[in-house]
This record gives sequence, structure tokens and C-alpha cells, in this order.
Amino acid sequence: MTQEETRSPDLRGSAACRDDLLVLCGGAGVCNASLITIMASADAFAARLAASSQHAAELSTLQLRQLATSLAEMQPMRAARAADMGVRAVSQTHAQAPSPMYGAPVVT
Repeated sequence: MTQEETRSPDLRGSAACRDDLLVLCGGAGVCNASLITIMASADAFAARLAASSQHAAELSTLQLRQLATSLAEMQPMRAARAADMGVRAVSQTHAQAPSPMYGAPVVT
């Protein structure tokens, strides 16, 4: 047997390994691209969902405001007495004396 004959099975085996590695790397690249696409579409979906939720909340607020206005307009007007219109507000503050228990520690 010559050296070429002994090397040819090794070369065939290493070529097969290289081909397997190329297929594996190609598959990994496709998987990465698919994962990036899925993540981007998930981000886009989350952004659309957040915008939709915000629009729904704004619409609900407007509907409640209109309902309150409609109900207020439906109420019969009554004669307001002077006492009904008065506003009384009381504001009080109480200052407590500082407690010696919570003061700075005394070092002797």
C-alpha cells in the first residue's frame, strides 16, 4: 500500500466531519435567525398590546366622563339655598414635643 492509499480513508473521514460541521453551523445560523425573528415579533406584539391597552383606558375614561356629564344634565335643576353653597374647610396641625427617647445618644 502506498501512502496515498492509506491517507485517502482519513481524508474521506475528515471531509465527512467537515461537512457535518458545516451543516451543523448552518443549522445553528438558521436557528439563530429564527430566534431573532421570533423575539422581534414578540417585542412588536408586546408594543402593540401596550398601545391597545392605553387606548382602551383612554376610551374608558372618555366614556365615563361623558356618562357623568349626561347624568348631570339629566338631573333637574333645584333652587340652591345659600347654606348649600357654603364651603367650610378646617386645617389643623399638631406639633408634638420631641421625645428624649428618640434623640441622639448621650456619651459620657
